[in-house]
Amino acid sequence: CFHRQPDWQAVTDPRSAGLSYGHNVEFAWLMIRAEEVLGQQPDWPHFYAHLEHALQHGYDHERGGLYHRGTGNEPASDQNKIWWVEAEMMAALTDALRHEENAVQRKALEQLVHFVNEYQTDKRTGIWLDTVTADGKPKSAGLAHSWKANYHDVRALVKFIEAFSKR
Repeated sequence: CFHRQPDWQAVTDPRSAGLSYGHNVEFAWLMIRAEEVLGQQPDWPHFYAHLEHALQHGYDHERGGLYHRGTGNEPASDQNKIWWVEAEMMAALTDALRHEENAVQRKALEQLVHFVNEYQTDKRTGIWLDTVTADGKPKSAGLAHSWKANYHDVRALVKFIEAFSKR
């Protein structure tokens, strides 16, 4: 299903106490951005290793959305969907598709956007709910707290709009 043979060794190092899919995909797109700003050749294979690992082991291909945590190459052990994890996956998929079209990644992004709009967004305010279950039931419906900064979702939405809006 992927166009590359991913190198997951960098992603699944056994010294890891568990994978945070959101942190991994956030690292991947931030790495590409830093390399571009520094005038270096972007390491797209490393980026795709992180993204494809998250899609393979931490993504909900039925309903859309990225799960919170997992271990190695096993299925996700924590299937909650947290607002910032969804935002970082949106940012990473947006960058992936800006770089190169891919049907699996395009479908994942479309599913993720649908899931967030349908289940993880407060209908009254438009603010993303903190945490929902895998099937979209609110688990922590907080719209704000000391760790819930809006830069994750706003940054992802700005990247998405810049990449896909018709100009």
